[in-house]
Formats: sequence, structure tokens, C-alpha cells
Amino acid sequence: MKKFLIYIFLPILIISCKNNSAAEQLEKEVVVNNYDRINQLNWLIGTWTNESDDEYSQETWSKENDSTFTGFSFVEVDGKPEQALTMALEEKENNLFLSFLKVDEKNSKP
Repeated sequence: MKKFLIYIFLPILIISCKNNSAAEQLEKEVVVNNYDRINQLNWLIGTWTNESDDEYSQETWSKENDSTFTGFSFVEVDGKPEQALTMALEEKENNLFLSFLKVDEKNSKP
């Protein structure tokens, strides 16, 4: 009886431990996107300022995710707000796209 059980369970054990076929392995692979173009602009992350006698401007960039940076920029002239922008820099299909929106615009599409 023991030999009979071994002949039943041994093939089941061997089949369950076999390596996956190449097609099955491809299905399980994780797709890794390389965002080389936007990664070349990592130096942009941070806050940048420019100041003269009557004008002050500031731009701040942060990394939203692997393919997108977001930014905010404003300009003051004689201490009064002149312009403010929100920005997005995105890499899509190996191309870089910059979109921006004036903060005071009524149309909310960049």
C-alpha cells in the first residue's frame, strides 16, 4: 500500500515543482520603465530664486513620481504679486512635455 501511495504522490510532487515555461515567466515579469530624459533634469528639483532691485521671483520643483515633476512659480514686482503659475514636466513615450497654468485663470485646463 505504501508503494502505491508513493507512485501517486511522487508524480504530483514533481509536476508541482517544475519550472515555469518561458511564456509563463514573461507574464510574471514586472515592466520597468526607464525615464532617462526626465532623470537628466533631477538637478531642477528644489527652490530657485532671482532677485533684483524691484523684482523677486521664485520657482519650486518637486518629483511627483518617476515620470513627472511638478512646480510652482511666482513673480513679485515692487512687492506686489504679478504672476503665479503651476507647472508639470512629464516624460511620455521618451518625450518631455511642459504644461503650465496661471493661477488666476478661470479656465482650469493647462
